[in-house]
Amino acid sequence: LGFLVAGQEQLRPIRPAEPESDPREIAEESVGAQGVGAEEADHAGGQEGDGEEGRTPARVPIPHRVSQAERDEPAITHTPYRTWCRFCVQGRGRRSPHRSQDELTRRNGVPKVSLDYFFLSEADQDASTNPVLVMLDETTGERYARAVGRQGVADWLIKDMSDELKSWGHTGGEAGHFILKSDGEPAITAVCESLARFHGGRVIPERPPVGEHQSNGAIEEAGKTTREYARVLKLQLEAYAKMEVQPSDTIVLWLIRWAAMVVSRYAVGKDGRTPYERKRGRKCRTPACKFGEQVLYRELAMDKKGLDTPWHEGTWLGHARESNEHVIGTAAGTIRAHSIKRQDATRQWNADAIRALTGTPQQPDPNRATYKIPVRVNFDGPNTDCLLYTSPSPRD
Repeated sequence: LGFLVAGQEQLRPIRPAEPESDPREIAEESVGAQGVGAEEADHAGGQEGDGEEGRTPARVPIPHRVSQAERDEPAITHTPYRTWCRFCVQGRGRRSPHRSQDELTRRNGVPKVSLDYFFLSEADQDASTNPVLVMLDETTGERYARAVGRQGVADWLIKDMSDELKSWGHTGGEAGHFILKSDGEPAITAVCESLARFHGGRVIPERPPVGEHQSNGAIEEAGKTTREYARVLKLQLEAYAKMEVQPSDTIVLWLIRWAAMVVSRYAVGKDGRTPYERKRGRKCRTPACKFGEQVLYRELAMDKKGLDTPWHEGTWLGHARESNEHVIGTAAGTIRAHSIKRQDATRQWNADAIRALTGTPQQPDPNRATYKIPVRVNFDGPNTDCLLYTSPSPRD
């Protein structure tokens, strides 16, 4: 602490008392320094250089010993916090911090995929109904979201999630290796197990400690962001189309899908890149329109001869997953189209056409035998304090 000078008298240096070493720590350090101990050497047949190697685990620190005087002094106010005071620990101790070191480095390059259920309204959350499943690639930040109707395994969902993982580069098979993380809830655990079996490859399950939601913070933030974008898209659609979107409307299912895709393709991170760019090394070049806008699309592989036109009107619902095609909704179902044309402002919005949509992400063609489940998605009302306008003009 240095020297204390009073007048002409110079006092001796004041140094803190050296803490007594714990014999257990000394024993552990000596074992760690020696590498393979005597027992391991005997087990290896006593041959030099032929012993096993091991990693030294991270250890929970042991509080150092203090004198009674040092112990009595902070007992009056218990400030500052002392790790060796059991009253301080019991009264003010906090959870162990979650390390902020680079996740990918610590996992030796093994990517991690997290998934969980979320709700778009407080009423649904309280009743645990109408969930939205969100999946996140923590390495790149790419997101996937689907309204699933109920928690648990659905065949269409497992196949759709596997297709999404393949588009992210997790191909499955012998070359596939990633960590699949979720909380310990039975419904999401069943989804993870079914996805791992269907997708194939080396899928390592991971669960956060019970009650430690912060250790699952990446997927929590992904769900929150997806929910916010979905709310923005809904408010914009209602304002432009002059309609009130109902929880059972087909377009809501596509809205949730596109909300996650918007973040993946256009939200720029701290590194100056989007999740799409981190995975593919380039920007998304597929043109985009306002969600729900009425466009003219050209049917794929349709070279009309005569007077029939290959161009038709449909509702723009986003991008296709693995190609530069567009997803177009119609009253007959949902299709893909490569070529689209935007229309003038007077024809861009049609509430009746939006309500007439029939194809869903799990069943794009309503006439095709596939899996269909009733799905409703409820939204909380907008925060009116944050609204800057009520409805845009055609010029806007």
